[in-house]
Amino acid sequence: MCRPLNGAIFVEGEGENHAAPLLLKNLWAHLQLQPYVTWQVLWLHNAMKEDHILKQGLERHENRLRNGSIDLLVVMFDADFKKVDKVACPKTHAPQSAKVVRDFNLPIPAAVILPHKEYEHWFVACLPQWGGREVVDDGTGQVIGRFVARTNKSMVVMVKASLTGISSMVATANAPINQF
Repeated sequence: MCRPLNGAIFVEGEGENHAAPLLLKNLWAHLQLQPYVTWQVLWLHNAMKEDHILKQGLERHENRLRNGSIDLLVVMFDADFKKVDKVACPKTHAPQSAKVVRDFNLPIPAAVILPHKEYEHWFVACLPQWGGREVVDDGTGQVIGRFVARTNKSMVVMVKASLTGISSMVATANAPINQF
């Protein structure tokens, strides 16, 4: 059996800080990839969408990325920002950011992922399977909502449990989440 690999993630926000390792762990398991990878956020910076900031992150963590303690790198940030009055497009911006990583000449495999517009949209396809499940606040253990399946399989509504809980959301499998 192969030793587990150590995967590092660069993310842009606090939400990704908690969700990205779990997302990659579950994706890896779903695809039945071997060997197992332990994912950790190595760097979080809200301005990572700018290539010069990404380069700073690579320089800041250069020793760990080159000394064998990290086996894989994933750089992930949402393509929800404007560049010269246009919303960034993953098709054009991802190659630019990938070039920054490639030019750093890392000795490990690295990938740049730019979800359009937000990585949370990836979960919309999973919503029908979440029907009936409780939403629990990790910090308090309190149930703050429940996913309720509608008659249409592709639609799920998350109902607001209290005034302090999560806002209600509606989503369909091929449309973004809309809050109401």
